[in-house]
Amino acid sequence: MDTRDSSVTFLEFVPAIVRVVWSPDGKYIACGAVNGSVYLFGPEIDVPLAVWKPEGLIGFGNLSFSPDSRFLKVVSSLAIGIWDLVTHERVFSYENANEDGEVIQEPSEPIENTDWSTHTWSPHGEYFAVFRCDPEHDQFSKDTTYEPVIYVQQNNRRLWNLGLIHIFATQTHQVYRTLALMDNSRPGIYCLSWSPDAEMLAIGHYQRVHLWQPRTNQVLATYESRIYNGPKHRWGWGTDDVFSDMLDLYWSPDSAFLACVGYIGIEIWEVASGKKLTTYYGHNSGIMDVKWVMDKAAIVSVDREDIHFWHFQDGSLIEKVSIPPVNGVGTYVLFNAALSPDLLSLACVGYEVEESSRNAKKGLAWIWQPHINGIETEHGYLI
Repeated sequence: MDTRDSSVTFLEFVPAIVRVVWSPDGKYIACGAVNGSVYLFGPEIDVPLAVWKPEGLIGFGNLSFSPDSRFLKVVSSLAIGIWDLVTHERVFSYENANEDGEVIQEPSEPIENTDWSTHTWSPHGEYFAVFRCDPEHDQFSKDTTYEPVIYVQQNNRRLWNLGLIHIFATQTHQVYRTLALMDNSRPGIYCLSWSPDAEMLAIGHYQRVHLWQPRTNQVLATYESRIYNGPKHRWGWGTDDVFSDMLDLYWSPDSAFLACVGYIGIEIWEVASGKKLTTYYGHNSGIMDVKWVMDKAAIVSVDREDIHFWHFQDGSLIEKVSIPPVNGVGTYVLFNAALSPDLLSLACVGYEVEESSRNAKKGLAWIWQPHINGIETEHGYLI
């Protein structure tokens, strides 16, 4: 494969490919299509090692590998399935669980208004956390039997939405902890991320980030985010204008810093002090992936047009590289991208567009191996 060019593999007879993730060991790439199909590849994206159309998983939400790269969790808006990558068997699935962690509804009977698509594994794989809205909650009541509870009052409405973050034990599938989030504005959260030292679970809740310590069952801190939907200096937005909801969270490898990602802005928080270090506004399109480079005190972040390399202490740009167009393809959309664990390759997915209708024609997946001048790691060039 030419390291200065794009190589593309067409995925025939599938709709748009909208999600791509690397396994932690770099040996697998999983791609998700809008119809719920999941494709498992080796690191070259050539012939699929496996193709799953998860039964009972309606639509498509998210994908994640277990920390040991043995299992793949496939999440739709209504259910979760976990596949063993050695046996290619589905080893776990559920829609809902009671307070004792017992499954009370099968994937073939989806629960209305229940969204399981926000989830994360613990660093060593012992637990996984999942968010869902509780459709049975009486919206006129602030009472709940769950503890702890975070109350977020954003206006004078008297209706309260109850969201539940369940932590399940991976081996037993029993509930280990539950955090309740009571909000009188909008139900739901956008993202969950476990710190690498396994001490804290970061919860992205619109313009807030809550840090929950499951071990002690305590909420340790809440950060108020102020990431604009667009840079204030570029578009002239004032302090009363629209802020971006928190779309993703990325911990530094030492758990000392947290990157809070909006649509095109990234806030960096120092966890010990609770101080915001900087907000990076260099992106012009939606941010798709973020990686820490601690020996350079830097971050690599990817949007739909460019790869950015910048200092996380002050937000100063080191280098920016444009993602090249794919050879031999007509009009297409780059929908999602992910950097490999060694930062040497960028996996990209999307779809080719039918010129006449502008609808998706076929799904696409390809690998690009870019290069930033003068920045090297033990694996070779940084990205």
